Amino acid sequence: MKILLALTALCCTGWLPAQVEEQKAPNDAEAKRQYLEAERLSKLGEFESALRSVGKALDAAPKHSQSLRFRGVLEYRLGRLAAARKALEQAAEVNPDDMIGLFFLDLVRQEQGSDSAGNALATIVRDPKRKFAGHALRGLLRMNAGDFARAAADFGSALAAVPKGNTLAADVIALRLWLARARLGDRKAADRELRTYLGKRGDGADEWPLPIARFVLDGKDGDEIRNVAGKLDQSAAASLANYFLANVALMSGDRDRAARRFRTCTKPELHLCPDYDASRVELAKLTAAAPGGVATKTGKPPAKTEAAVLAPIERYFQVMCKVRSVDDLDALVDWPSLVVQLNYKGTAGALRREVERDLRRIKKPAFPPAKLPLVMKAMRVRFSADGSADVRIAGKLTFRVKVIDGRWRIVYIPLG
Repeated sequence: MKILLALTALCCTGWLPAQVEEQKAPNDAEAKRQYLEAERLSKLGEFESALRSVGKALDAAPKHSQSLRFRGVLEYRLGRLAAARKALEQAAEVNPDDMIGLFFLDLVRQEQGSDSAGNALATIVRDPKRKFAGHALRGLLRMNAGDFARAAADFGSALAAVPKGNTLAADVIALRLWLARARLGDRKAADRELRTYLGKRGDGADEWPLPIARFVLDGKDGDEIRNVAGKLDQSAAASLANYFLANVALMSGDRDRAARRFRTCTKPELHLCPDYDASRVELAKLTAAAPGGVATKTGKPPAKTEAAVLAPIERYFQVMCKVRSVDDLDALVDWPSLVVQLNYKGTAGALRREVERDLRRIKKPAFPPAKLPLVMKAMRVRFSADGSADVRIAGKLTFRVKVIDGRWRIVYIPLG
């Protein structure tokens, strides 16, 4: 029953962290109160404030597994991948059965470009009693990475392992399988497979989320999906509907409509919904690739000043001066955007690993510290109509910076 509840939460109504079995502690009531306050603040986009509430929860109960996991999620939302990974690994030690925590751990590892991405969920996949959960979560992880072939394989395995009687979970997984196959480029085969599933399913054509199936197969009005979703749940169901609307628009070549729909999935109040991170990645690609694109914002927008634009660049050079870990760059650069801007032939994780290898080969500072003040003084900032800022030295484009996830991030670096 616990697995059924957890996966219904995963597929249909968001993560619902409260359903994970908790490690009891003497001050558990205070920890839970602070945790719920952190969750409330996070949905307002106040991630730093939420992190402080999580700290208070852990002061009251150091092994409060929900708070340990949520600390990692918040660090991830703030772009601090090393801290996020450490917190999520600690949470996994305290509660190794927290499937959502393991998903986020693999998500952070994936964004870091780590070879261990997927390892946390591997144990779930191998457990016959949790096979459905493992494959469903790993499918989401692979969709986030753009690995549609392996995502389709995972969703296919999850569909075959759906607990008997859980029609809702089966419907959502069938739709996710359709999307993975469609994104691979074989829309006709994906449609045929979904129609076969619906034929075997039988009655219940009006049950959620089957309006999405009618939309993707027959081109029904997207307003129908949003209306039905709105009656069920203003957050999770609507997020799922907009995620599919965005992907269909993207596959049809309507990049502006796709960007608008993906943006609705990346509002702070939805950051615990399953499609938030995949939408964030897709939106970053669209933002970087097209003039006039939109960037996600979390909380108050950053200042549009030369100092604000130059801050991540100065920090970038400081990292180069010390030849520190590539982890130090994660909060400064947006790897998916760099892939697009540099026309890199590979994934964001592969680019990150290449930069990491270059850093390891350097035996002395990659950038002389004494030159930093002169270089920063020579930089000239020019704001563009699409919201980005070009930074030039002697008229030559040196960096491009854009607001992504509520902060100025570097989306172009002259490598090599």
